Amino acid sequence: MRGPFPGASDAWHNAPEPAASVSPEPAVLWSRYAEAQRWPVVNSSPFTTRGHEPERAVDVRANEVARAAYVGLVTDTVFANGAGLIELPHSPGADNGLGMLKEDGGWQFIELDARGGVLGSGAPSRCVRCHIQAPSDEVFGLPLFR
Repeated sequence: MRGPFPGASDAWHNAPEPAASVSPEPAVLWSRYAEAQRWPVVNSSPFTTRGHEPERAVDVRANEVARAAYVGLVTDTVFANGAGLIELPHSPGADNGLGMLKEDGGWQFIELDARGGVLGSGAPSRCVRCHIQAPSDEVFGLPLFR
């Protein structure tokens, strides 16, 4: 099943609400956050994310291993181990960031707070459920139109 528009999944609409947590501990900073912030932006201008809530203007950054594959993304693209992609709010510190790192042939997902603190990581079902619908190696590309 495909999402309601090209390059997007609607699985998050059907995702169960996460259980409310009681006074979460301060998030531990992701050790690669400063590095990821320096990865080049691969979109020509900010775009509104439609696959992650809340919808907001974002930039996608890709590390050296992922950049060429992401920019040239086609249906059968396969990313190499070590590929890293991160979606960050266009306005720094405005909201959470989301990342993907390919390790041992599979993607690990990471959710970050506005300071780079890890809110969640691994292969949560809500991430996998959407990304399995992606047209290429569990990766959605940049929007074709705005």
